[in-house]
Amino acid sequence: RFIYGMGNTFSLITVPAYLSETVPSRLRGPMLSCMELFVVLGIALGFWAGGLTPYQVERGWRYFFGIPLALALLMGVGLFFIPRSPRWLISHGGSVQRVLTALRFVNPDATEDEAKDMIWRIRRLETGKRVDLFEEIKQGGAVNKAWKVSVLLICMQQLCGQTALLYYSGLLFTNTVCAMNASWGLNLIGAVKLMGALACSFLVEEAGRRRLLALSSAGMTVGMLLLVLDFFTGFSTSQIDKFTCVGILVVAFYFYLLSYSLGLGPVTWILLGELFPTEVKSTASSWALLLGNMLNVVVTLSVPLLVKRMTFIGVFAIFFIICLVCTFLMTTVIPETKGLSLEEIQIHLEDMSSRGIKNQKEGG
Repeated sequence: RFIYGMGNTFSLITVPAYLSETVPSRLRGPMLSCMELFVVLGIALGFWAGGLTPYQVERGWRYFFGIPLALALLMGVGLFFIPRSPRWLISHGGSVQRVLTALRFVNPDATEDEAKDMIWRIRRLETGKRVDLFEEIKQGGAVNKAWKVSVLLICMQQLCGQTALLYYSGLLFTNTVCAMNASWGLNLIGAVKLMGALACSFLVEEAGRRRLLALSSAGMTVGMLLLVLDFFTGFSTSQIDKFTCVGILVVAFYFYLLSYSLGLGPVTWILLGELFPTEVKSTASSWALLLGNMLNVVVTLSVPLLVKRMTFIGVFAIFFIICLVCTFLMTTVIPETKGLSLEEIQIHLEDMSSRGIKNQKEGG
């Protein structure tokens, strides 16, 4: 499990970085969202496989652990046939011909002039010195702005309640719905998340990152509010009948998960792949992923204790407030990167940072 976890972590760091540096701007959003789409597909298959496991066969569940082995071997072999990203080649002194070969892997019609233009644009922004992530953050500028946005997204992703709803969905459904219906409800989780991720892959370039994040956060807020009201008026005070309570619970629960999978889930990884320059992209993604995993552990361990002290109403009320704050921040803080090249994103972030510093000085 430890080795598998390490491999999965490396993939979460390198895949967004590679895709963002390789695919054209117009395809970057859909391609990066496909990573979340296939992660969700894996979750869905896991839920469904659990229901299909032949329990009458001794150790039948072990068959399902063999399937990822074949997929991992296929991925390992495939890695020998993909080139390095063109931006990585440029930052490491690659020739025009090597850059052109990497570009043609994605776009067969790429020309030598396009390769030369990319080399010129990237080297124009390079300083020629070794870049340290935290030194760049201290100095302000584009990396500082990118780091703040990334930390905000990771924190909201983990603290908004999605982790708790997923990990403790069994407990939630079992305590409110009969066991048989609870099993049916859990199997729907993967399908609903898959629909949200699929919708994101089609909408992210049309609607833009910030709009999808705002829409996603607003939907999550509504879902959490419905859960709070449902538990308060139904399961706690019995002001409405149990059948109606269960119906509202199901709608609110799946509406929340659908909203999360539409924006905050996949778009966070899209922006992590877009916001940082090539020199610090992997390092920044590693620290952001570490922060996310730490928060994941904190939330996972805290929820059972909070439920005992505050019941589901109190826990959902906390998540509702966080989702409300998240909606405000997504509409005011997040930069829009739709249609911009990675180099143009750095210039945009630098401008945003400069305006922020100027406003602080004028306010002071």
